[in-house]
Amino acid sequence: MEIITVDNPTWNRDVWKGGNYQMATASYAREPDPDGLMQSVFRGDSPTGPWGGNNAMGYYSTDIERLFDEGKATSDKAARKLIYTQIVKKIIFEDVPLIKINSRPIFWAANDKVQGAYVNPQGYWNATDWTFKP
Repeated sequence: MEIITVDNPTWNRDVWKGGNYQMATASYAREPDPDGLMQSVFRGDSPTGPWGGNNAMGYYSTDIERLFDEGKATSDKAARKLIYTQIVKKIIFEDVPLIKINSRPIFWAANDKVQGAYVNPQGYWNATDWTFKP
């Protein structure tokens, strides 16, 4: 393996959207609803592209497209759980369009002088609703 470090514009052009490498790093936000992240990564516009969001591997499946449409069409939690479970099973055990190697932990720290701070469901600190008391 040859490791190549590139600047952000080159990474976006050649790695993320260009598909010029066999392996790359990626970082995704996490949402409480499974559709938010999953659709961004695994939904395609067509079998030949373009692929939006975080679908850098150019993955496309008519079954996955149908399941995402079904998941968005209902607000019934039990029905949605079944649909998104099918999506996960197909992606992880059948199609395997990407392989996650590791997760990067995010650490935050504050003392009692920081008031109103919290970490949101995506793992990020709220940047607007906190105060600092000397």
